Amino acid sequence: MAFNHLAIEGGRPVRTAHWPRFDKGDVDLDERETEAVNRVLRSRLLFRYDARPLADTEVGRFEAELCAYFGVKYALAVSSGTAAIALSLMALGVKAGDEVICSSFAFAADPSSIILSGARPVLADVDRHIHMDPADLEARITSRTKAVLLVHQRGQAGDIEAILDVARRHSLPVVEDAVPAMGAKMGVRHLGTFGHFGAFSTQADKSLNTGEGGFLLTNHADLFEKAVLLSGAYETRSRKHCSWEMMAREQEFPLFNFRMDEIRGAIARVQLEKLPHRLATLQRNYRRLCTFLASYPEVLPRRSCAAEATLGHYIVFQLSDSDSEDAQWVADALSAEGVDAGCFGILGRPNIRSFWNWEFLYPGKTWSEIRAMLSATSRMLDLTIDVPLSPALKLADLNDLESAFAKVLDARRERRAVRLPARNLA
Repeated sequence: MAFNHLAIEGGRPVRTAHWPRFDKGDVDLDERETEAVNRVLRSRLLFRYDARPLADTEVGRFEAELCAYFGVKYALAVSSGTAAIALSLMALGVKAGDEVICSSFAFAADPSSIILSGARPVLADVDRHIHMDPADLEARITSRTKAVLLVHQRGQAGDIEAILDVARRHSLPVVEDAVPAMGAKMGVRHLGTFGHFGAFSTQADKSLNTGEGGFLLTNHADLFEKAVLLSGAYETRSRKHCSWEMMAREQEFPLFNFRMDEIRGAIARVQLEKLPHRLATLQRNYRRLCTFLASYPEVLPRRSCAAEATLGHYIVFQLSDSDSEDAQWVADALSAEGVDAGCFGILGRPNIRSFWNWEFLYPGKTWSEIRAMLSATSRMLDLTIDVPLSPALKLADLNDLESAFAKVLDARRERRAVRLPARNLA
């Protein structure tokens, strides 16, 4: 039994070079971003609200370009995706004592944004594809529920129409956390344009990279006014955004200073120009990997509600006839071969996307107690593995990825044929 060829058991790894990721410098930046930053520095105008008209500022131009790209009426650039979500909820009137329902499979920014708005997060369980379960969502609605926060986690759309239908029947607004899915579409519409607001991030590992930053989109003028005021367009600066007679008065709103600066705005404009090419690269690589994995029917890729509604910057999958120990072993074995892989379950290092790590929501409770509250999500995440697919991947990286998958999955098949335990306990 030649299992020792695996790197996790002392064999030679498929690769020793780092797996391309943003935090290792594998990002799409060139002289165009450098010139954009220098243009701002030469202007000596770093603040988005100065004496210029909005249309003459970098951030203002970025917002106009966002409206054109996404086909929406209003865009507001802000300091982060978290700020975009929180502002959206605040503009909808969410406040202390209210509840907002979000998915139990999300980044910790989702419940944190709800807390920023003053409300209490209520987590909904997931369905078999690890998206918010519409039935569980409806079961958790109470008289205190004021909004639904729908996340397109790992760049894949959940059952949008079913979620919107539940929200409509209960007269609840929907905010889309499209932070993990910028550029993905369902049909001809971008994710992030189905709800009352769509929230996005331009943090370093997102589809647009300005280091930090974000924006929100909406087609509702009254909601846009409130978001603008809350974001920090004070002392009539809101009129740079709103050419009409505003319904909202700035004195009625607190000022949170969630603004984007001119340097980030300039970088974002260049990044937006590059977005179509980046999306095409992600889709091409994702399709190639899915085609390769089709020869391993035990690999069960996560599905979007529509086949095309997948960004492609991660491959998220489970394995048939698996358990939490097996899933963690596969993730560890892939990582040992030189491919970054992670399991969302409880056996590996803590993952901030696994809800039991959100201990700030459950003071005094153990992980076991927290996990028991959302048993479907706990069970699904224990079995779920993902691998990041940076648009910086080269042909050699893709070849290595396929070799690593083949090596680990073939070894898993051999092990199961002789009924050996998956995990290396040495």
